[in-house]
Amino acid sequence: NHKKLHAKQTELFISNNQLLVKLKEALQTLKSLDIERYNTEKLKTETKKSLDIIDKFYENVLLISVILVLIILLNIWSLYKNEKKLKKAKEVAVKQTKIKTDFLAHMSHEIRTPLNSILGFSEQLEKSELSDDQRRQLVSVQSASQILLSIVNDILDLSKIETGKLNIQNFPFFPRKTIDDIVST
Repeated sequence: NHKKLHAKQTELFISNNQLLVKLKEALQTLKSLDIERYNTEKLKTETKKSLDIIDKFYENVLLISVILVLIILLNIWSLYKNEKKLKKAKEVAVKQTKIKTDFLAHMSHEIRTPLNSILGFSEQLEKSELSDDQRRQLVSVQSASQILLSIVNDILDLSKIETGKLNIQNFPFFPRKTIDDIVST
């Protein structure tokens, strides 16, 4: 009985030993699977964090892009409005310049007509008999009329310059006569 019991104990011991080896192998396999699962979970977590960072980056890039597009559109709109204002201001300036030029031309012609009459009458008066004092006064009137006519002609020339129709003419200049005219005036 004792031998049978010892044989059964030995058998049981061998069987336990085999079970322990199998249990140890199973635990090793379970441990490696657990480590693999842990590494997989860790990799998933890191991947999720990386994807979250990339998502936030793309959201920020998208937000910045939208802001930049809005700024560009606002600048384009501002440029468009400024261009319209400039065109309108240019039209107004051109219109005002034309009005001023027309006014100067009409005014010059209106002044020139009576001035030519004064010059014509003074030339007729010069042909008549006059005292020295009257002749000197007539020369002063003619000189002042010539200066006034020159000013009117300058105003007309200014109008011609603005319209681009100025013709340059060559006239002789006598400084002595000019100084005498200034003194007598």
